[in-house]
Amino acid sequence: MAITKMGLLVVVVGLLAMVQQSVQMSSSSMFMDTDNCWRNKDSRPNRNDMSSWAIVFSRRTSERVLLESGDFEQKSTEIIAGRVFRTGFLIGSPVVLVNTGKYSVNVASALQIALLKYQIRGVLYFGNAGDLTYVSDNIDSVVIPSKVAFTGIWDWLNLNEDEEGELLFGNFNEGANVRNELAGIKFKNVTLYTGKNEVSYPLYLETPEEWMRLAESIKKQLSGIALYVGPKVASSDIKVKNAAYASFLGKRFGFKIVDEDSATVALVSKSNDKPYIMFHGVSNSARGGTDPKGKESAAKSAYMVLKAFLKLLPQPRGCIHPYV
Repeated sequence: MAITKMGLLVVVVGLLAMVQQSVQMSSSSMFMDTDNCWRNKDSRPNRNDMSSWAIVFSRRTSERVLLESGDFEQKSTEIIAGRVFRTGFLIGSPVVLVNTGKYSVNVASALQIALLKYQIRGVLYFGNAGDLTYVSDNIDSVVIPSKVAFTGIWDWLNLNEDEEGELLFGNFNEGANVRNELAGIKFKNVTLYTGKNEVSYPLYLETPEEWMRLAESIKKQLSGIALYVGPKVASSDIKVKNAAYASFLGKRFGFKIVDEDSATVALVSKSNDKPYIMFHGVSNSARGGTDPKGKESAAKSAYMVLKAFLKLLPQPRGCIHPYV
């Protein structure tokens, strides 16, 4: 049967309308998906393809370095328990940024809020650390630790106890055979609770092997930064500025750097069954003294390494940046 010109025109117009509707639906669904990247966990399914990365730091220096880099495209902010949670895209990847504030109780509470409030796929921390090796060339380098120990849990022993701790104050007396009433300190393992209702008491919290392999692969990409992958870090609320204690941590346990946040980040992440990794810019020697310029430079170096690592992580399918 012959098709009239008028009939052909109707068919063409109909096809064009269908194409336009399809394009509009595809475009709207793409932008709708980006909103889902940060929607409250309680209001949507628990899906890894609709998730984001948590970028965590505890110092204003780190926050300033990231926000002034021009790499972050902010979508929204929300203030919870005094912390500002920023959602958006960092070099095209969906992220939630939070400055937790200093000390373990603040780091733990802010990170836990992020993990409960948002659909977080993994945790990336960056900040500064002190060098324990006394090698001046290590300043401004970046360390990605494979293991972190919380060295702030002690039993302070009585002088007359039979048990001896790892740190004996009498060993630091200037005179021989001098009684030291401070006795000694015995380091204790941290208590780790997991989502599987299990409790363990590890000495070291280990960075996931898969992420450590990714970290190894970025060495060649960052020729201008001294990057060390794998050293152990001592972490506690104690800011170490003492040569004797720094030497003890290095010799007794083999730690290379010391910081105040990474054990808390590792503990909270593991308790929530989330992968995590830390990027430490070495800003000073743990013997004491900090150059303010060193903090800024070290934070920038740590952030550069974090960015290189973030580019290697898989992009959540439901959170593709609309312009990537």
